[in-house]
Amino acid sequence: MQGRCKQHGLVEGIEDRRGRLRCPVDGCRKLLATRLSDSPVPAVGSLVATEVLPPGDLSLDVDIREHHKALVLVNYQRAIREAQKPTTWEAELAEVKAYVEALGTQFEGFQDSLAVALQAIENRLDDLGGELNRTPLHGFSDKFKCSCGSAGYLAVYVKCTSCMKEEWYGNWPKEVGVPAIE
Repeated sequence: MQGRCKQHGLVEGIEDRRGRLRCPVDGCRKLLATRLSDSPVPAVGSLVATEVLPPGDLSLDVDIREHHKALVLVNYQRAIREAQKPTTWEAELAEVKAYVEALGTQFEGFQDSLAVALQAIENRLDDLGGELNRTPLHGFSDKFKCSCGSAGYLAVYVKCTSCMKEEWYGNWPKEVGVPAIE
């Protein structure tokens, strides 16, 4: 059966599954305007009024506009779905953020115990500093330089005032060692 295609004019139509006539030209498949009578020469009033569009102007075609609207709607819905689901880097960022927050909580507990330990170390250093200040050679061994050229090796002969034991106290080079008491 013949019909009129908006783009290709009068053509022999192909029926689709719904029984409608479509243009047989490759890539077109537009619905055809059909004759209202079976006369071999169609009268002007027997055809459905349609416009024949120039081949390059497809934007005016009703079918194309409807398909374009449907495609825009599908793309819009897809964009909304993709915007709502988190991307890979956003999920990884959330994992890193949770890990950092867990570390922060863990370090808060360490901070208290660390403060206590640092206070204990500071107290012990104060005690050791006081003991160092009470030694007989404190401050003098750093300034002492012998005529032989050695520095820092200084010893004194000390005597315990409780038991009367005598011995050497000081610093010796490793190769000399501590001398015996005579």
